[in-house]
Amino acid sequence: MDIPPPAGALDQLRLRFQAALAVANLYRDAGFDAIISDNLFAEEAHRFIESAISAHPARLIHFVMLNPSVEAIWDRYNQRPGGGYTATLTPEVLKDAVERTPRVGLWLDTSQMTTAQTADQVLERLHQAEVGPDVPPAASNERS
Repeated sequence: MDIPPPAGALDQLRLRFQAALAVANLYRDAGFDAIISDNLFAEEAHRFIESAISAHPARLIHFVMLNPSVEAIWDRYNQRPGGGYTATLTPEVLKDAVERTPRVGLWLDTSQMTTAQTADQVLERLHQAEVGPDVPPAASNERS
């Protein structure tokens, strides 16, 4: 998505987030754990978390922010086929959006981690990712 987003883009993004929550809640209601993987930043992350909590206030959710350095993002991007970034949407712009995201849940600096190491850290520290109506925002869970 370009910055600023074209007309209708935020509406479509919010609809995608609502659909993801609806599907996740169907699985949770059936007794399964549900994982939503998406790019959630700044105000949209806050809106998403509030929607998830208000849908089922008695349930905790887990929010994990993977927060690698800009250099690591560029390195990973250059190793992948295909595109993704534009003249107005760069890793630097995304990093700025991450910095404006509410500090709730578990935040991990994954700059030096493999995918397997990241998954291990999330599982080991899952309790730090808990977010709910009575769970205060994390002061900082950033892993150095």
